[in-house]
Amino acid sequence: MTYARNVGKAIDCALSMQQACLDYSASREKAEQIRLCVGLDEDLARAGEVLVTDAVHKAAPKTAPEHLFEPISEVPPGAQAAFRLR
Repeated sequence: MTYARNVGKAIDCALSMQQACLDYSASREKAEQIRLCVGLDEDLARAGEVLVTDAVHKAAPKTAPEHLFEPISEVPPGAQAAFRLR
């Protein structure tokens, strides 16, 4: 588990970690691949996903492209909405 004080940097970090895992795994056999899920709840996030709540979406820097956030139907308790980062 990690914590970040800056939402924009946290989003960039999560997406960079996902890309690093994809790059590493691209040429590896399935048993050697790294599958990372980053998100709200270990029951919701699947390997290869970065999920965030509406609080992260609202706090994201205005420079973050809106298409980065894809609404999802499963919302964890206490949140009003949830999104998958693309």
